[in-house]
Parts: sequence; C-alpha cells; structure tokens
Amino acid sequence: MADLFTILVVAILVVFSFDFFNGFHDAANAIATIVATKVLTPTKAVAMAAAGNFVGMVFITNAIAETIGKGIIDTNVLGVNALPLSDAAFFHSMAIIMGGVVGAIVWDLITWVWGLPTSSSHALIGGLIGASALAAGPGSILLPSTTNMLLFLFVTGMAFVLGAASYFAYDVIIRRHRPTLGTTILAGLLTGLLPAVILGKILLKGLVQIVVYMVAAPLVGLTFA
Repeated sequence: MADLFTILVVAILVVFSFDFFNGFHDAANAIATIVATKVLTPTKAVAMAAAGNFVGMVFITNAIAETIGKGIIDTNVLGVNALPLSDAAFFHSMAIIMGGVVGAIVWDLITWVWGLPTSSSHALIGGLIGASALAAGPGSILLPSTTNMLLFLFVTGMAFVLGAASYFAYDVIIRRHRPTLGTTILAGLLTGLLPAVILGKILLKGLVQIVVYMVAAPLVGLTFA
C-alpha cells in the first residue's frame, strides 16, 4: 500500500504542477491584447480572467473537461472500467495519465522559452493521446465515424462556397466593386462557421470536436474584432 500511496501522491503533485504551468503559460496569452491596448492594467486583467474562468467552470459548463476525460481516449486502456482496481491496473493507469501530463508540462516549457502562444489544454490532449497510443496503439484514440466525418466536411465545405459566392456576387452586382481574394475567403470562412460549430457538436465527438473548436474559436474572435 505504501507504494500505491506514493504513486498517488506523486500523481497529485504532477497534476498541481501542470496547473501552475498552465496558469503562468496561458495567462499572458489570455490577457495580452487587453493589456497591450492599455484597456486594463495587468493586475485587473488577470483578476478578470480568473473570475471569468471560475464562473465558466462552475456555472456554465464543464463540457471540455468531460470531453478530455471521456472522449479522447478509450478508458479501457486505463483499466479503470472494472473496479476495484488491481495494483497492476492502478500503476498502468497512473503511468498513462502522468505521462500525458508530464508531456504537456514539457511542451509548455518549450513553447514558453520560444515565445510560442500555444494552449496548455491542447498540450494536455496531445500528451494523453501520445501516452495512450504508446500504451495501447492508435486504436485507443476515439474518433468519429467515417460517415459523420464526411458529412461534416461536405456541409461545411458547401457553406464556405455559398458564403464566398454570395459575398462575391453582392460586391460585384450591387456595389459594383471587385472584392479581394482575402476578403472573399474570409466571408466564406465566417459563413461556414455556424454550420461547422453546430454539426461539430451534433456529429463529432472527442478529439475531432476539439479540433473544430480550435478552428472556430479564432474565427469568432476575428468576427467580433
């Protein structure tokens, strides 16, 4: 039992270490714009970000945490579906989890040194995928069905084409102005954003749903900007 307790304590310390690195790594990315434009002081910006994160986690949704816990890798790989856990299953599951978390911490440090604005959450997802793939092969990664994936790509692609064509026609016929290629592409991306988010929520689960969010979130920010 002493060995099991030691492993558990080490795992908790590793997770708390990730929390620390997540805060110091991602906080600057979250408040960079509002501080650089002098809208808020760094102290007020950090306080606002902390309050927003707390409110979102407690009162709005924990869907991302649930997806990371259940929708990224097959929990059978961890051996936690049959309780109580044997000593071997406990060590095996802790090794996969700690491998993923340590990988995320190392990636945070590397990108911090290089000044790359990456996400600790996505680093954690990558770490878990890598650890589970090494432990049980690529089959341990949960992916959506081929049919749903193709339907998602087709519908969002058509939305992009229709959005770009509509904007181009509006600019040429009504405004009598030839839009730039970049503006036309942006119009298509923004038009395809809504069906991408809706279909991504309905059809896709786990890893691909997070990838959709990674693409959609910057476009939402760009739209409001």
